[in-house]
Amino acid sequence: MSVSLVWFKRDLRVSDNQALQEAVNSQLPVICLFNLESERIHRKDYLSQLSMRSRQEKKVLVNHTQPKEMPK
Repeated sequence: MSVSLVWFKRDLRVSDNQALQEAVNSQLPVICLFNLESERIHRKDYLSQLSMRSRQEKKVLVNHTQPKEMPK
């Protein structure tokens, strides 16, 4: 099964995110992933953005590992 994966690295904007728009336009299921790096977890702005929802009410997967450990 094919899917579109959108990996949010540092910026969780959805309203003007071209990669997200292209994924939605692809007509494939969209998976949004945000990797919460341990050195950033203490920052309130990152934590508050995790509760943000896109206009399409998509869910966001939150992963708590180092990016180098992410499966390819």
